[in-house]
Amino acid sequence: MKRDNLLVIADDLTGANDTGVMFAEAGFNTRLVINLASLESTDFSQAEVFSISTDSRPLGIGAEAKAEQTVLSSIKKGIDRIYLKIDSTMRGSVQYQING
Repeated sequence: MKRDNLLVIADDLTGANDTGVMFAEAGFNTRLVINLASLESTDFSQAEVFSISTDSRPLGIGAEAKAEQTVLSSIKKGIDRIYLKIDSTMRGSVQYQING
C-alpha cells in the first residue's frame, strides 16, 4: 500500500531537519529542501516526505505566513498532506503561521 506524500513546512533549517530525521528514522523515504528557491526544481515523486525550511522566523510578523503561502502555491501535484512544524519554544509568529 502506498503511503501518502507529506510536506513538512518549518520556519528554520533546524526545525525542517529535526522533523525530517524523525520521519526518516520511522522508515519514510525523506528529503530535505534547503530553501524556497530549490522548491521549484523538487521532484515530489522521489520521496514520501519532503521537509522544507522557509527561513522566515527572523522576517517578522506576517512574513512567515507569506513564506508558507509561497510554498503552498509552488508545490506540484504529489503532496497529499502538509505538516506545519512549530518551534517547541513557540518562537516566531505562530498565529500567522497557522493562519497562513
